[in-house]
Amino acid sequence: MEEVILSHFDDLRNFQNFYSIFKKGLNYFYFTPVENKLKFFKDVFYIDSKEIILYQSIFIDNYFTGLYIEYYNYMNFKKKEGFYKNKRKNGFWIEWYDNQRVKLMGFYKDEKKIGYWIKFNKFTDEKEVEAFYRDNEKDELYIGYYENGEKESEGFYKNGKKIGLWFSWDFDGYEISEDYTE
Repeated sequence: MEEVILSHFDDLRNFQNFYSIFKKGLNYFYFTPVENKLKFFKDVFYIDSKEIILYQSIFIDNYFTGLYIEYYNYMNFKKKEGFYKNKRKNGFWIEWYDNQRVKLMGFYKDEKKIGYWIKFNKFTDEKEVEAFYRDNEKDELYIGYYENGEKESEGFYKNGKKIGLWFSWDFDGYEISEDYTE
């Protein structure tokens, strides 16, 4: 059973920019007759008559495209948000813990982590890790933190492997070691 939610026309004479959003079962789709394809709009399910959204995105030829938002299925707030382009994660992505605090954020290019990424503690909003990535591998500066925000370790990566001088600190911020890695 299909229930039409919305129909839209920009040009009635030749059906350009026409789409209909309809509900089939527990899922929402939109349909464009020009492309003659169903495009996934959002996936939902219900608990005690309350709509719970799992994710929202456009789904073409079995792949996500454009803005993608995923939700915690039992709380109805965001878990992940980012963009898909050419079937791959691209651009800025952000994730949240189930307590609505930011978990991590960074950039993807063709499904690979690139550039500056940061991960936060679930309970304190303090940074846990700052790292740079190239082609999905740690590359350049890496800093790890304790829960209290003090540095735990700092050093460099090259092609996913530790290199050079690495420093470690105790929980109170006192340097406890220096190691050299080739």
